[in-house]
Amino acid sequence: INDVFNVRGSGIGDFILKIYNRWGTLIYETSAPQLHWDGHTMAGEEASAGTYFYTVEAKFASGDDIKSNLTGTMPKGTVMLVK
Repeated sequence: INDVFNVRGSGIGDFILKIYNRWGTLIYETSAPQLHWDGHTMAGEEASAGTYFYTVEAKFASGDDIKSNLTGTMPKGTVMLVK
């Protein structure tokens, strides 16, 4: 179990990580690849335990889109917040 959720990679240029709750409300967003989500909303409130959805919009420093090898689309998925 990890204490934070983050995206790792090298050669990343433009970057946006978004975290949504189960109702589709954006609760966290960052454009800094070195930052991570620690289970708090952008307002600093603790998020409830449960499943959250994330999307990553990113480009390599060269300007090429970073896409999933499996789907050919931008990375997205779920992350479980456990307390």
